[in-house]
Amino acid sequence: MTLGVRDEPPLTTRERELLRAVVTVLLPDYPPLPDDVRGRVEEDVTTFLAAQIAGLATPLRMPYRLALAILDGLPLLRYGRPFTRLEPVQRVRWLDVWQARGGVATASVLKLLRSCALFAYFDHPLVTEQLEAAVAARSAPARESG
Repeated sequence: MTLGVRDEPPLTTRERELLRAVVTVLLPDYPPLPDDVRGRVEEDVTTFLAAQIAGLATPLRMPYRLALAILDGLPLLRYGRPFTRLEPVQRVRWLDVWQARGGVATASVLKLLRSCALFAYFDHPLVTEQLEAAVAARSAPARESG
């Protein structure tokens, strides 16, 4: 083992599925992306989030993984299905409930997920390409008229 490098276990398939479901709620609709591109970006953001969680120190990683399990399991009580099987509108509502009424711990988990997801999203080459194209399109008429 190389000194200073941890060999952390990756997240389970179930945890990655949950992260992907959360990512679909957290990511903005801007810039508009074709469905296939959005799917690739969502998968890359999910991979980034999974790596961030897996790379946390054990005292932090284990509570986050437990929180993910709770996030996925608690909707069973209200909807009869885990978070990963909820309709998109129900997912949005559930995350809103977690943010507003869940307390400091759940808000902190969502803050980490949202912050990392938005960072990875807006840093993604396919998203930055669309953002740059939008800026160029807006500035082109100004150059032509000026």
